[in-house]
Amino acid sequence: MLLHGERMLIRCLSVRQTSQSLIRTSIGNAFRLSHSSSKSEHDMNARLKAMALAKPLRLSLLGNPFHFTTFTDVQEQVFSLLPQISSGKKLLDDGKGRDLLCKARTGTGKTIAFLVPALQARIHAFNQLAYGQTTEPFRRYLEENDLLYLLERGDKAAVSELQRLFSRHCAGVLVISPTRELAMQIATEARKLVLNHKRLRVHELVGGISSKRQHMFWKKNTPDIVVATPGRLLDMLDDQSIRDAISRTQTLVLDEADMLLELGFRDKIQMIASMLPPVEERMSFMFSATMDPHIMEVAKTSLHHQHRVIDCIPPGEDNVHVRIPQYVTTIPDQTRVLPFLLQLLEHDQMLYGNKSKVIIFTSTTALTGAMHKMLESIISSLPGQEKTSVLCLHGMLSQTLRSRVSQQFRACESAPSILLTSDVSARGVDYPSVTRVIQLGVPCSKEMYVHRVGRTGRRGREGRADMLISPFESGFVAFQLHDIPLQPLSIEDHAKSMNELVASSKAQATFDASRVQTAMERARHYVRETMDMRQLLNSAFNSYVAMRQLLRVSRLQILHPVQNWIRAVFGLEERPTLSPQMMSVIYSKKRGPQVRQPSKRPFPMRKRR
Repeated sequence: MLLHGERMLIRCLSVRQTSQSLIRTSIGNAFRLSHSSSKSEHDMNARLKAMALAKPLRLSLLGNPFHFTTFTDVQEQVFSLLPQISSGKKLLDDGKGRDLLCKARTGTGKTIAFLVPALQARIHAFNQLAYGQTTEPFRRYLEENDLLYLLERGDKAAVSELQRLFSRHCAGVLVISPTRELAMQIATEARKLVLNHKRLRVHELVGGISSKRQHMFWKKNTPDIVVATPGRLLDMLDDQSIRDAISRTQTLVLDEADMLLELGFRDKIQMIASMLPPVEERMSFMFSATMDPHIMEVAKTSLHHQHRVIDCIPPGEDNVHVRIPQYVTTIPDQTRVLPFLLQLLEHDQMLYGNKSKVIIFTSTTALTGAMHKMLESIISSLPGQEKTSVLCLHGMLSQTLRSRVSQQFRACESAPSILLTSDVSARGVDYPSVTRVIQLGVPCSKEMYVHRVGRTGRRGREGRADMLISPFESGFVAFQLHDIPLQPLSIEDHAKSMNELVASSKAQATFDASRVQTAMERARHYVRETMDMRQLLNSAFNSYVAMRQLLRVSRLQILHPVQNWIRAVFGLEERPTLSPQMMSVIYSKKRGPQVRQPSKRPFPMRKRR
């Protein structure tokens, strides 16, 4: 029989052996993970070396800030053309050209897909000067300035001068983007990519930033990567030094080409393209989420006729994420709009807890601001309570503030977040992990509906789209969205699903329904005191009038429902009224063309010849 001390000794030895076993297991697992990670890095490094990528680019992709272990589909297909595509050859070994027309969505890694070969082409052309080889636009520059002898000399001093002139007077990569937000995202990615390269510089030529500052930065830095919106770029091209450098661009990238056309930039794109080297003397990439006839027409003029097409969107997913459930709720009683909107937000937070991330689209800047104030005052009624972030983004904000709001929403991961926004966020901006999109009213077109819904369910994640409409908007849904998998959802049916969720164990949070009504009244009072209801009505009415042919209704059939909507949502005692000028336009249109009264002059008026 063992004594107490002996039993304690055996127990301690047993615990010690168990601990040592656990430590050995942990060390073994860590070693295996480290070995697996090292193998992945080694394999990726070998692949990048096989592409003949410059060392600074390899370092950025492998280590800080990207830490690549795999490529996305679009990156795989584009990178498979390296190193030939960046070597300056007009035709690759397969007989096709180097220009690309690529069908890919935002958020699929396409920015890196076009930046890597474009920057590699820049670095390659710079290094080839040491061997007396250069691009045709730069050769013409040397001839025009009687500097061609530098190529023939080939000594160290001559090569150094050639590289200085080339870097200063030839733009490397020109990326044209439809929006400031997307342009700034691309510029950020480009800076990360050249982090390990001492000479390459990135220029942002976008509105909302002082053009004087952009001019100063241009004078001090080489134009290796230029990311621009069409309008600001054309303004900057009034400067002779900028125009000359752009006229020798190595690579043109039209990103989100379909959106560029939607926003009416086609003429500006053609004007910019006319100032660049001919398609035979430059590399050109076009990236678009769709490939309709308009895109193909632009491709004919912007790309080499032997360009290649890369399609990275699976069949059947061209227009919308068909796997994303999409619902439309028609609400005749406008007093139920705000409570139902809150129910949708509550539903999302109950499902996803702190991971809930919702974008709410509205039709106008004024309505975006008003709904932001409203929801900001009702935070306490949501499951997330004070932790919920409610942000606002629209075109009237300064560029600095828009960028800050975008970054805040993108970074929200530990608490629920809601972004109230106009269509400035519908295209080009990548917000990861958006759990739901809610549309207050119909968008201006079917294309905009697709872009809005495309903000959720990205990269294979879950998502959902809801649209809240008035009866007068049902014509848009019936005729414009007839081929979209929209499911009708009544308020009653949604209430049943809410009750089922509350009764189940799936709900990650609960809410205090008794506080909702009090919070709504307080929020309505705040908005009425701080917002101009007539301005709100004018802007909303104008947005619907602009699309009345799609709605298939008259101006008066729009006016009264919009008045009732604003009155009910914001708790007004009476319906708001339009300005007298707008009312006179409505009723003059209603009366139709006026019949001219006969002249009271005693003699007939002479006809104008």
